[in-house]
Amino acid sequence: MTYFSGDTLAKLIKQQVITRQILSEVLDEVQKMKQVSNTNPSTSTEVQSIFAAFQHFPIYSDETLNLLEDYLSEKGRFKAAITEMSKMGGASPYDFMKRCLSSIITNGFASQFSWLGAKKKRVFRQLKVADLLLAEPITCLKCNRSYQLKSTFKRHLKFQCVESNTSSFVCRLCPHSCNYRSNLKSHLFHTQN
Repeated sequence: MTYFSGDTLAKLIKQQVITRQILSEVLDEVQKMKQVSNTNPSTSTEVQSIFAAFQHFPIYSDETLNLLEDYLSEKGRFKAAITEMSKMGGASPYDFMKRCLSSIITNGFASQFSWLGAKKKRVFRQLKVADLLLAEPITCLKCNRSYQLKSTFKRHLKFQCVESNTSSFVCRLCPHSCNYRSNLKSHLFHTQN
């Protein structure tokens, strides 16, 4: 059996009281959130997947393409589709486009299109599907820049998006600061020589 000294026991009791207070506050917040969600059920509507809502994937004819264009013409559905397409991911922009296009349109039907309508093919860039694929779904909350790829957005957060103009790399010789280590190295090379 382990016995605690008076100081240790007092610290443990104090920590337990603090933990109880925090737990009580969290419970109150959860109850408030439950009340809000029960009183406003319309605000917590779930967006249906584009693949579940639109049953004609992959697109193989003009009729199904027109149905998809009509479906995407509504702003809320278009935004939900952008979010869903951004979750497909890919190692590169090419891989991302390949994954998205293969799930949306068949190869045979896609061969009837070209981006600008070259070689007497139909123009793809005018379609809502093209806007869907080229939309920039990830937006930085600090600076409102938008990014197509998650990796680019992460790099932006790490190096470019700086709160209150503080840079990550500061010169120890002068007040100059940079967002990239390579820029600081270049600065040091030029100022020391």
